[in-house]
Amino acid sequence: MGPTPALIPLSQARDFLGLQILKRQPNKGCLFCFAQGRPPNSSSLLVSTFPASAFYILSNRSYFGEEHLVRLKLTISYDGFGFSGWQLQPGRDTIQERLESALEEIAKEPIRIHGSGRTDAGVHASGQAAHFDTPAQLTMNPVNWLAALNTKLPPSIRVVECEEVSPDFHARFSASSKTYTYELSTSPILPPFQAGRAWHLPRQLDAVTLEQALALFEGRHDFKAFSAVRGNEDEETDYRRTLSESSLSRLPEGYLLTFTGEGFLYKMVRLLTGAAVQTAQGYFRLDDLASLLDQEPELPRGKSPLCAPPDGLSLVEVRY
Repeated sequence: MGPTPALIPLSQARDFLGLQILKRQPNKGCLFCFAQGRPPNSSSLLVSTFPASAFYILSNRSYFGEEHLVRLKLTISYDGFGFSGWQLQPGRDTIQERLESALEEIAKEPIRIHGSGRTDAGVHASGQAAHFDTPAQLTMNPVNWLAALNTKLPPSIRVVECEEVSPDFHARFSASSKTYTYELSTSPILPPFQAGRAWHLPRQLDAVTLEQALALFEGRHDFKAFSAVRGNEDEETDYRRTLSESSLSRLPEGYLLTFTGEGFLYKMVRLLTGAAVQTAQGYFRLDDLASLLDQEPELPRGKSPLCAPPDGLSLVEVRY
């Protein structure tokens, strides 16, 4: 005779999804885990000695023939113009707020969505990633969720992919790298269709110097001089990041800067871009730019001379 299924509080059901923990408390029974993100089999379910009246059975179609919680990963594209960034903010119109409102309208209950990271006000994305857990009572598949979400979202926000992922997947913590691009327009007159989507720089820009400046950023460095203060920093904050790409490509009337790295500090791409542009315009020397990297914590050689506007920045891909 197999073991009795573990009993856990329904309110805690989501917390157990994906955890690779097996916890035993004397006289308080046992909690089960998902071994390497897989549903527990009969041997991994342990009997709980908690009072049955205080618990509900965690129903799951994969386990007990009932409905179950499913984690879905979304790939999202949005025009950041007019939004106050990704993250929820009281009284502000944000991408996360729009997505969670759409999810609540579909599910008839609040659902929290977790993004791969924050984008600032005015920053765009063609490949933002996020995840959420579907309510247990809903049986919609990813195709259904994709269609339903796009009917509830404004035209400037679109879910372009929806797929089921393992319960231990996390849009932020599972990411291995991200790619951002930044568009510069050198056209004498900024085309109206580029308004809000490119930094207009009609003044002469030296492309060779710009490329040399970007090359300085590749590799592993302390980028504290290229980060803005968010307010949660402390003495243990690690400002070291590895950029595998910091490159330049030409456009018909401008340039596209590409940054790929394991992670980015707050406003890091905009501060890198601003410093590189100032150097290419002759306001900053290449050796002075190089000296901003890998400084002592007190930043004796100063910080990036300029933070580029958000207009030209886009999050294009998150890799896992």
